[in-house]
Amino acid sequence: MIRFGVVDLPDQLRVDGLEVDLGRGESLLVVGSRGSGRTVALTSVARGAADQLSPDALALYVVDPVGDLLETLGAVPHLATALGPGDLDLLPRLVTRIHGRAGAGGFRSLLLVDGWDRVATVLGDAEAARCWDALLALVRAGGNDLSVIVSGSRSLLLPGTSSAFSGVIVLRPTDRSDVALLGPPHLPTADAGPPGRGIRASDGAAVQVAAPEIEPPAVHGPHQLESRAVAAGRIVVRSLPPVVALAALPTRRDRFVLGLAGDDAGPLTVDLHSGSRRFLVAGPPRSGRTTTLVLLARQAVRDALPTIVVASDRSRLAAVASALGIDRLSPDDSDPGPPPAIPTLALVDDCEELADRPLGDPLLEWVRCTSAPLIAVVAGSTDAIAAGYRGLAAEVRRSRCGLLLQPGPADGDLLGTRLPRRVERSRPGRGFVVGDPAWNPVFGAGDALPIQVANS
Repeated sequence: MIRFGVVDLPDQLRVDGLEVDLGRGESLLVVGSRGSGRTVALTSVARGAADQLSPDALALYVVDPVGDLLETLGAVPHLATALGPGDLDLLPRLVTRIHGRAGAGGFRSLLLVDGWDRVATVLGDAEAARCWDALLALVRAGGNDLSVIVSGSRSLLLPGTSSAFSGVIVLRPTDRSDVALLGPPHLPTADAGPPGRGIRASDGAAVQVAAPEIEPPAVHGPHQLESRAVAAGRIVVRSLPPVVALAALPTRRDRFVLGLAGDDAGPLTVDLHSGSRRFLVAGPPRSGRTTTLVLLARQAVRDALPTIVVASDRSRLAAVASALGIDRLSPDDSDPGPPPAIPTLALVDDCEELADRPLGDPLLEWVRCTSAPLIAVVAGSTDAIAAGYRGLAAEVRRSRCGLLLQPGPADGDLLGTRLPRRVERSRPGRGFVVGDPAWNPVFGAGDALPIQVANS
């Protein structure tokens, strides 16, 4: 039982504690305008829970569109996921992950969403509606291991919304229309009182939220959480950084580092020598296609893996191949020889240029020769690949493994996968990767993983 304030009960001549029972999975809705004490209420609950439960017994998930809540909770060791003002698009994924893990953790989880109205503005009407429905599903599902606390404006007092929560408090209700939504016997006061003063919806009792003692924050936001240990089994959702350097990532011989990927924004390595050995890289111009091929080329040279580059003179990959001493074929070469008899990496840039060119058919035979130990990585324009039903890209697409850079929601069809409705298309190297489970166990579920490709 977490006490975060007091309740005035004059009919009983006593003052009781304002509490929420995490042990029973109680949920709480805190309604009020900015400055009414909403954030203080969520902070009090989180601090009280952290004082009572160890980091092994409690996982804390915080969604804060302003940043004030994370300023006070950033140093709490129980914090597994912190979504700040720039990370709100990850909330639907966090809710989905929590829903999937309900009852399976062996510890209690506390999800705090501070300022739903601001979150909804960022997500947009359609996505916000879907996310809110998913949040309410979490609340209604109940369970002793998950509590959800949401703060927001008076719009959350609609009966179909507020009734889902175990408790509702309305802070500083000076407008009759605010408390009218609660029904009798609630009455607004002429004086709203200090921040944290309000009423409890269940009985109209006056409440005062306690302001906790705040320690100076040591950590702010999700990126700084990368350097701290998070207890096993916690759900970690972090935003990807805008730039990743290969030199900053751990490397391993015979595995290729692609960048940072997944909900936890961790290093992603793949064993392209196993499984399908086919990998498609699709994206619009300047999306990072050639950067991805250069990344693989440098690692192949490091591991002394025989490599062949297929690129025209205008491709940056051609210049890199020359500098690294890698053999190069151009689209107008007609006889590349038989398929390699030893493990070899083939990197093809701008594959659409091979259409009706001399090298196109011989290279296609290489890729179709499943007995050849060839790793084929083929890059090209998303539009050209989607419009083509034959040739090199179409053959590689059959593996349903690849990297979709700066994709639109429908581009997942290229690899037979579904992408989120909201995808970020602004940064080079940002996209989604789908792989063979033999390359890395993270691909076992078949989901497309968000990724930021490393620069080499």
